[in-house]
Amino acid sequence: MRAALYTLHAAQTAGAAAEVDCLRASQEELSARYAAAIELVGERDEQMEELRADLMDVKHLYKDQIEYLVGQLAAAGRLDAAAAMPSSGVD
Repeated sequence: MRAALYTLHAAQTAGAAAEVDCLRASQEELSARYAAAIELVGERDEQMEELRADLMDVKHLYKDQIEYLVGQLAAAGRLDAAAAMPSSGVD
């Protein structure tokens, strides 16, 4: 009877040990996947920050270009207005 109990206990212990090994392997796999996911999220956040900075640079460049063109148009308008003024010279 005792031998049967020892055999049963040994079988249960071996089964539990195998289950623990399986759970450990599963936990290691999940930890590796989690670490990879965290790394990907970090890289995505870094790319988003870089894109936001690039967008701000483009906005500033666009604003500067518009201001420059408005200045050019204003200067051209002043030249056209000066050319259109009647001359008061003697003919």
